[in-house]
Amino acid sequence: MDLGRWPGEKPLVSRPEQGGLPSVPRLNVGEAGAIDGVAPLDRESLSGVVTVFREAFPGNLLGTFGRAFLTEIFASYVDLPDGVAFVFRQDHAVVGFILGSIDSAQHRNQLLRQRWAHLSLYVLRAVATAPRLLGPLARYLRCYPWPMLGPAGRQRALTGPAPLPPASLVLLAVAPSYRRRGIAADLTQAFFTALRRRGVDQVKLVVAAANAPALAFYRTHDWETAGRYLSPDGEEVYRLLHWIGLE
Repeated sequence: MDLGRWPGEKPLVSRPEQGGLPSVPRLNVGEAGAIDGVAPLDRESLSGVVTVFREAFPGNLLGTFGRAFLTEIFASYVDLPDGVAFVFRQDHAVVGFILGSIDSAQHRNQLLRQRWAHLSLYVLRAVATAPRLLGPLARYLRCYPWPMLGPAGRQRALTGPAPLPPASLVLLAVAPSYRRRGIAADLTQAFFTALRRRGVDQVKLVVAAANAPALAFYRTHDWETAGRYLSPDGEEVYRLLHWIGLE
């Protein structure tokens, strides 16, 4: 997941700006008074976001570290100043979400500095319970740009590199039973609106070449290929860019 994916795991197919919330589409008040549609991520929605993540990406390495681990990571997009995140509610429940930041490297560094102890504890507990996670975890960590890793820790470029903007779309997910209803498009539009209002005109993401549905979605919505590389597992990964434009 740079979680522009979270590094090392297979690439996956926002605190609102100060001074007011961006306009977002399709807000409908349900009978019980809860709002269905797009809304900024808040702490009350984190449990629903974790549930959607685990439904959308079963078997994902991050999910094996437990709900508390995922909650710590996703909460950073509420708490840290460069986070940009929205949820989509339907039937009074979170059924989709989008996470990103105006500077993915800075966000990741702040997250690790502030929550390293808690995150490490969750990982150690998971590995102690399931030692088979050691191999995937080692490959995951190799994607971090730690200087001590040397060349083994660097991604092997196939094309590029192209200059990349600091802003990233980190994670976009919709619960399987709610897909193909325009929810991903609505979340993406709200995300772009929030970035634009904070002075961002371009955003990046990464996606596995094998993830044909995600690639088709992004290309349909005007994302352009900016390069590709091989992950430590030898998987081909695309870098995509989108021009948002400023108001």
